[in-house]
Amino acid sequence: MQSTYEPSEAAIDSPKRFKKHSVWLMIGLTIITLSLYLPYWMYTRTKTLNEVTGDEDVSQLFTTFVVSLFVLTFFLDASSEFLELSSNVARVFKVLGFASNICVLIWALMFRTALNGYTKSKPRDELWSNAFFTWFFQAFYHQYKINQIVDIQNASTPESLPATD
Repeated sequence: MQSTYEPSEAAIDSPKRFKKHSVWLMIGLTIITLSLYLPYWMYTRTKTLNEVTGDEDVSQLFTTFVVSLFVLTFFLDASSEFLELSSNVARVFKVLGFASNICVLIWALMFRTALNGYTKSKPRDELWSNAFFTWFFQAFYHQYKINQIVDIQNASTPESLPATD
């Protein structure tokens, strides 16, 4: 199905736009960094989304909180392997890990909503970000959708149009 996304002149001429990045590279970086690439990706793409939309559809404060909680639970989990923890402390670590996962999911759904608003897409449009795929693939799916947006924006730029005499 064709996309209804028509980038405005402001979106085309905007100095701040999304950049296309390989999802496979993103997966590789996530594996190599033991998942620490994901909070970096979340923070930078949220900042970019808020800049290109001109709004703060996804709160940068909430994103910073989610990223911080993600990194904290990463290091708590890593350190718990080397420390003997009481059962109460271990429970706290598990609750923090669960809270981190829930916050990341909430962030992913907020990002999805903002991305759909940016593209003005509706269900069944090419650029529509599906909730099911957002739930399961989160940042990887978002990068895939961002790449689609970049491709359409690049096809819509004056440089890509045929020259007229």
